[in-house]
Amino acid sequence: MQKAIEVTNLCKRYSQEVLKNFSLSVNEGEMVVLLGESGCGKSTFIRILAGLENADSGSVCLNGISMDERIPPNKRNIALVYQEPVLWNHMPVWKNIAYGMAKKDKKVIYELMDALEIGGLEKRFPEEISGGQAKRVALARALAADKGILLLDEPLSNIDEKTKLKNLEYLVQNYKDRKTILYVTHSKMEADFLGCRQIRMDVRE
Repeated sequence: MQKAIEVTNLCKRYSQEVLKNFSLSVNEGEMVVLLGESGCGKSTFIRILAGLENADSGSVCLNGISMDERIPPNKRNIALVYQEPVLWNHMPVWKNIAYGMAKKDKKVIYELMDALEIGGLEKRFPEEISGGQAKRVALARALAADKGILLLDEPLSNIDEKTKLKNLEYLVQNYKDRKTILYVTHSKMEADFLGCRQIRMDVRE
């Protein structure tokens, strides 16, 4: 089976070491959870995969192609959900979701909104919705973009338990075994609910 993500001996240091010889292999169509507390390097790793930061050393291959700083983020066939949702404030919700779509299909947009429990918000602007709703708009945008690899950094944190479980169930039923997904979380409950391989990341001393 083809490797969608192949990371070898990745290292990254800021004022202190965040990643040291971190390696990870993810098959095409596999969902994997990166589980760990804040500060363990999960978000840094995701940003390196997405091309938003450079590693100090090590290698990253996506779908068999070596990624280096010359491969811009928009050429990596990746959809990213940031830990803090990034939305276009001048666009209503539905346009935010449509932003990364090759073909703007309102039917797909509204179906995603209903599935993620944000139906009815399509004409509102980001400042008119809650933080939890903004997270789900960002998730809907990533799913609507239909990229080969989904990088989801705490996509459902700070969302009420009932809604979170419905959203997790939707991801499992519709995307598990169909999309390559790296799901980053500090929540063991979320990790266990997804029922896939878990990679534990620990804070480096």
